[in-house]
Amino acid sequence: MSPIETLKEEHQVILMVVENAERVGNDIRKGRGVDWTEVEVIVDFFRNFVERFHHRKEEKCLFKRLEDRGVADDSGPISTMLTEHEATKNLVDALIDVLPEACLGDLKALEEVEENLSGFAELIREHIAKEETILFPLAEKLLVLEDWRALAAAFQGVELDVMGPVLREKYHSLMYE
Repeated sequence: MSPIETLKEEHQVILMVVENAERVGNDIRKGRGVDWTEVEVIVDFFRNFVERFHHRKEEKCLFKRLEDRGVADDSGPISTMLTEHEATKNLVDALIDVLPEACLGDLKALEEVEENLSGFAELIREHIAKEETILFPLAEKLLVLEDWRALAAAFQGVELDVMGPVLREKYHSLMYE
């Protein structure tokens, strides 16, 4: 599987968890009960799989290769992706900050949980669309065989350093629950 195919596969897993986040947000908005264990799983996934694993592959591996091929990191698609990565991190941080009060039934905190889940879902959907229609085609146009080999090796390094096979499988298994 090519590095781009790997990232696209991960996008599919991310989008499945985003659907769960949207469902939880809808439950909150409609005054239904909240499964806080499910929220904890979603937050864990966002923090670890998306931020520490998936975004690291993009930022430390793919973006660096694109920069080596002349794509600016301070403007254009890489800059946009980095800004959006930071925005998703901020939404997760804000979600984590209000969870204790929300779990205790604080209505304002519950509203903030819903807003952060919805905001994250909207941002991630738009972000993935940009990557798959703009950034990835750019990479396929600019990168050469040597780059693809180096990316594959770098992705394996991230797998071992950050996630390991057990945690990667844990997060991928969310897709089939």
